[in-house]
This record gives sequence, structure tokens and C-alpha cells, in this order.
Amino acid sequence: FSLTNDRGMTLVCTIFEPVNHWRRHEQQDRSCVVYCHGNGCCRISGDVLVGPLLTLNIALVCFDFSGSGMSGGEYVSLGFHERDDLNCVINHVRHTMGYQRIALWGYSMGAAAVLMHASRDPTLAAVVADSPFSDLCELIQDICFNFVRLQPVVAAGVL
Repeated sequence: FSLTNDRGMTLVCTIFEPVNHWRRHEQQDRSCVVYCHGNGCCRISGDVLVGPLLTLNIALVCFDFSGSGMSGGEYVSLGFHERDDLNCVINHVRHTMGYQRIALWGYSMGAAAVLMHASRDPTLAAVVADSPFSDLCELIQDICFNFVRLQPVVAAGVL
């Protein structure tokens, strides 16, 4: 399914539901995990969670942040705008699809977005933040040094 975020960009999403999803309106406390991918990845990276979650009768929604995968947008913001993309997906899952219990699972950039969103949504059932960064400037310096081979002193001057 596709959604439009507050900035007018399309978010491409995939939902995996347990076999008994056709009886969803009869069930109480329907649960769903929303997976948030890392920088340079897309929603496909959440496929490893499909089996374990469906076995537990928990649905999984994976989506491409704006600027990633098949979603609209030119770039990512490493969490700042991604938290609003996540909010858009959560609202759809909760209000349109009828899931009452929503948990978040984020990796790297997705974990940063999850933490930023979780601070403003006390209704979440759980949060898994796998490998978030704690300091954006430090992250950028690490990327510059490890991938561009730019010395930290030069990178620090640019920031």
C-alpha cells in the first residue's frame, strides 16, 4: 500500500499479516510491528522479521522512508524527517487498519527515527532501537573518515 506524508511525498509500504487476518475485526488487541530501515537500505531489510512475528500472530509493516527505496523524495535526513514518515505510517496502521497494539523496530537511521518518534507517542507497546547513533556530527565525521577517507580534522571544519 502507499501513503502520502505531510511533505506530499509517497511512502511505499508492505504489510505481512497472520493467516487469520480475514478475521481481524473479531480479534481483540491486534498487534503490529512497524519496521524502520537504516540509511542506504529499504523496506526489504525487514523481511527477516516476517517469520518470527507471523508465528506469534503479530503483523509486520515495512516501509521505505522518503528518499529511500521506492518512496518519493531525493534524500534522507538521517532521522529528522523520517520520524514524521513513521508517524504517517503509524496513524494509518492504527486508524485505518485497526491495529491497537503497535511496536516499533528500527535499525541505525531507522532506530534514530524510532527514538525521536517514541518520545512523542506514549501509546506504543514497545520499541526496539538496534544500533542508533547518538550524535549526528560524530556520525558524519565517521562516514567522512571511513568512506570518503577525509581526515576528521577536515570533516570537523566543514561541520
